[in-house]
Amino acid sequence: MKDPTRPPAASSPTPASEPLRPLSLDAIVFGSGRRTAVIDGRAYQEGDRHAGLTVQRIHRRSVRLLDNGRARELTLSPAPDVRALQRTQ
Repeated sequence: MKDPTRPPAASSPTPASEPLRPLSLDAIVFGSGRRTAVIDGRAYQEGDRHAGLTVQRIHRRSVRLLDNGRARELTLSPAPDVRALQRTQ
């Protein structure tokens, strides 16, 4: 039985109060029958788990995952606008 006059024990912060770690969505390969996302240099497929990450769904431009039980969505940054240089003579 718990003593109601005893102060509550100090507890460690809950996962929801901890800041999210930075993750980089580097690339997505989206083809027939195969979807792969590269997150922080590591390739993942739907359902893969590693270091607290669980990849739930890979879309064409984003990835839905769980990060230590917290839902997150990573989005690919737009590709830079590349223009050809014109040479002057």
